[in-house]
Amino acid sequence: MRVLLVNPPLLFLPSEPVRASLPLGLAYVASFLEAHGHEVEVLDALGSGWRRRERVEGGLVRVGVGEEEMRRRMEGFEIVGVGCSFSPLVGETLRVVGMAREAGARVVVGGLHASLRPEEVVEGGADFVVVGEGEGTMLELVEAVEKGGSPARVRGLVFKRGGKTVGTPPRPLLRDLDALPFPARHLFPLEEYFRIRSHAAATRGRRVTGMVTSRGCPRRCIFCSVQAMWGGWRARSPANVVDEVEELVEGWGVDEVHFEDDNLTLDRERMRGICREMVRRGVEVDWATPNGVEVGTLTEDLLEEMRRSGCYSLSFGLEHGDPLFRRRIGKDFSPSHVRRIVRRAKELGIWTHAFFIVGWPWETEESLERTLRFAEEVGVDFATFFVAVPFPGTPLERLWEELGLEKPDLPFRPQFRPVVDLETLKAEELGRWLRRSHRRFHARRLLRALSSRELSWRLRSLPDLLFLLRLIRHFREELLGRYG
Repeated sequence: MRVLLVNPPLLFLPSEPVRASLPLGLAYVASFLEAHGHEVEVLDALGSGWRRRERVEGGLVRVGVGEEEMRRRMEGFEIVGVGCSFSPLVGETLRVVGMAREAGARVVVGGLHASLRPEEVVEGGADFVVVGEGEGTMLELVEAVEKGGSPARVRGLVFKRGGKTVGTPPRPLLRDLDALPFPARHLFPLEEYFRIRSHAAATRGRRVTGMVTSRGCPRRCIFCSVQAMWGGWRARSPANVVDEVEELVEGWGVDEVHFEDDNLTLDRERMRGICREMVRRGVEVDWATPNGVEVGTLTEDLLEEMRRSGCYSLSFGLEHGDPLFRRRIGKDFSPSHVRRIVRRAKELGIWTHAFFIVGWPWETEESLERTLRFAEEVGVDFATFFVAVPFPGTPLERLWEELGLEKPDLPFRPQFRPVVDLETLKAEELGRWLRRSHRRFHARRLLRALSSRELSWRLRSLPDLLFLLRLIRHFREELLGRYG
């Protein structure tokens, strides 16, 4: 079968820097289909067309390949698979679905949002929705279409039959992730991703790409939909992970790897094994964790092994400065442990970044101030403040509904610009706090970073200086572009 996999264009705020990277979910599906003899092509509308901007309704810009070219590329394919990785992408996904149907293809949609809201995507025009992990389901569906078989025999599907939306039994989770072929990077515009990263992202390297070493997370944070999508935590072996890192370095010239796991360090011994295997093989590459690691899983000696293997930047999901809030949202940890880990990371020359989420239904001006003070006192180099959003499939969505709160319009990036008034706080007040706090945190942090004591830790080489300058530019763009 000839299969086309599409990564849709994406909507951005006009002042927001364009960011795009390899869509790993589609890349895994592509490699799995190729391994079973199917002809696969990829249209990454965002990655290939990131320089093209088009004004759309609502004051946003659509970034990606234009409609005429997309329609041309879809001609002649029997199946078109479209990724719908997160909720703000659903409008663009359904637009692509309509084009694919007009081209005469059977249209399959997968990804996080599609898995959590399959009925919405089917009603929007998709022939099939793959729920959960896509490799096995997509392969069986392609082969059923090829042979004229019934999709009802394929586990993990939602589709329409007799005018009604129906679903097949769920597909069991993959247990042996080592058995999966590496993502089909050769089908994607990697050189464009490298240009985008070096243009817009805060990285040390110029040829940067992402990978995952595990799937899922056992934690139950109320704002996260990982459990609903991936289920329990499963991991690749250290040897298999380092095989892929070596392929990236030797085959693609990658000089920085981003581990994009939901919980990379959950198993400390496995993480030690990855670090030691990288050192043993002499793999020289910088690496970072832009999606964050669970700070409670880290120890000082594990940090040392991570640093020896190339780790230069860690992000932590700290979420809030109020202990009661953290317990409510599923992020209960010891502040003293965080400070100790951050201090040791600094001593080792590892940059630190923390994520915080504000705008909870019970948020007040006092709790906001506690979060800002905590962010400053814990000692991280940089911080990003997000707004709590009741994304589909999360316990927070259920809580939001129970409280009768208005749901934000997801395509408008409400995680950066609050649009919903809470009983305790107006959206406008929260927006002002975000802008003010972002400025205050980074202004004070920069002054500390320029002290002689910090400089001795931070600026050990020319790459460190260049990275600091890029970080300053990055967070300035984030402030102006996202928070206004």
